[in-house]
Amino acid sequence: YILLIPRYSYWAAAWTTVAVELLVTLGAAWVSRRKIAWRPQWRTCGLALLASLLMALVVKMSGAQNALVATIIGTVVYTGLLLGFKIVPVSLVRQLMKLS
Repeated sequence: YILLIPRYSYWAAAWTTVAVELLVTLGAAWVSRRKIAWRPQWRTCGLALLASLLMALVVKMSGAQNALVATIIGTVVYTGLLLGFKIVPVSLVRQLMKLS
């Protein structure tokens, strides 16, 4: 990590972080699968990935120069896609709203 940053700058930091997070996720999935017989729901994972890619596309195409505006756009789009793809049920959102 530290060895790559002087040569490749923030790209090294970003991609090294992605690689480490991927390894941590795979390790956690492996342990979970062995200890509690957990199986990933691949359809849900795929839909969540599609939602995140579509959100990134919308944020990019919006041309938002301000990070706060881009974050708000991304949050609204991603939440809408999660609800639209039925990854998160509307009933769960309603329950969470009642708790606050």
